[in-house]
Amino acid sequence: SIVQTMGDPSGSGFPVGVNVIEFTATDVNGNASTCSFTITVTDNEAPVAVCQNITIQLDATGNATITAADVDGGSTDQCGVASTSIDIDTFDCSDVGDNNVILTVTDVNGNTSTCTAVVTVEDVTAPVVACQDITVVLDATGTVTIAGI
Repeated sequence: SIVQTMGDPSGSGFPVGVNVIEFTATDVNGNASTCSFTITVTDNEAPVAVCQNITIQLDATGNATITAADVDGGSTDQCGVASTSIDIDTFDCSDVGDNNVILTVTDVNGNTSTCTAVVTVEDVTAPVVACQDITVVLDATGTVTIAGI
C-alpha cells in the first residue's frame, strides 16, 4: 500500500512557502519505506491597484487631508492586500485644481503595484471682508487717495 503520511492532500491549495509531502509504501510482508519531497510555492504576482478620482474641498483654514482609502477603488490580490499608501495626503490653497496622487498597493508577500488618481481640490470658502470707518482730509486740490488694507 502507498499512503500519504504528511502534508496537504493532492489537489489542495498549497500555501505560499515550503510544503513538505511524505508518502509511506508498505509491501505485503510489512516492510515500509518513506519518501518525502517539498513543494515550494512563491507569490511573485503583483496586486491589482485600482484608483478612483475624487473631488475634495479645502476647509475654512485652507487645508484638506485624504487617506489611501479615499482613492482606492477596490484594489485586490489573490493572497491578500497588506497595505495601501499614497504619496500626497495634504493639500492647501496652492493645490487648487487637479493633482495626481500615486496609490501604492502592497500584498502580504511584499509585491507592489501602483496607479494614479486625480484629486481635484476646490476652494469653496468665501473670503472674509472687514470694513471700518475712516476720516480723511482733502489736500489743497480738494482730493484724497485711500488704499484698501
